[in-house]
This record gives sequence, structure tokens and C-alpha cells, in this order.
Amino acid sequence: MSDKPESAKNLRTALLQFVPFREKLIILEIPQEDGSFLENKVLLRQPSVAQRDRIIAAAQGSGGKMDGDRIARGQALATIYCALDPDSKQPIFTEADIEALVESPAGGPMDHLALQAMKLMEVAQSNVTKSTAGQE
Repeated sequence: MSDKPESAKNLRTALLQFVPFREKLIILEIPQEDGSFLENKVLLRQPSVAQRDRIIAAAQGSGGKMDGDRIARGQALATIYCALDPDSKQPIFTEADIEALVESPAGGPMDHLALQAMKLMEVAQSNVTKSTAGQE
């Protein structure tokens, strides 16, 4: 009997259990009222496939087209799903924070955080594209 079923089972186990998420530690400089900056560390973790789908859906809407408000919502979800406390590895934000994130100042710490989170998502997608190129 062929060992292909066992080999497929081992590959399945390896893919489902061992694939690590990419992580990036960043330092955010948060401006204070006195003009100084408070440095905070934030751990960004690559979103899961399901989270990435929700981020894209939020950014595109049902018509599949992006506009400013929808892009802001996608960036906010990316921040919610990807930004973790570096010590506890627990999420910093919840979906209850989406409006506050959307309304935060452009170019501020939250904008920078969202951009970095979106980059992690794009890295994940480009890896999938590279790994499936030429297989059609």
C-alpha cells in the first residue's frame, strides 16, 4: 500500500500547526501636550486569513470598490487585529474602538500603526501569490 495518505496527513498537520505568523516590533512616538514624545512599543502580528478577508471586505464594501471612508475602516480593522501588547501579546484594541481609530488624526500614531499593519497583510498576500505562481 502506498504511503501517500500518511504523507498528505503529515503535510496537512505541518501546514495547519506550524506556520508561524510574521511579527514586527515597532516604536510609536506619541506626542504629549508639553511637546515631548512618549515612546511606546507595539507588536504587530500578521492577520489570519479570515481576518485579512474581513479587512478587505471592510475596505471594499459590497460593491467591491474602495472609497475614503471604507479604506479608513479597513485600516482600523487591520490595526485592531494586528496591534498587540508586546509583553502579554494581547490585542490593544477591540472592534468597539473602530470609530475612534477612524476619527484619529491623519499622519498621527494611529495612522502610522495602520500603515504598518496593512504592510504585514500585503506581505502575507504576496507570499501566497509567489507560492502559487505558475501552478495554473
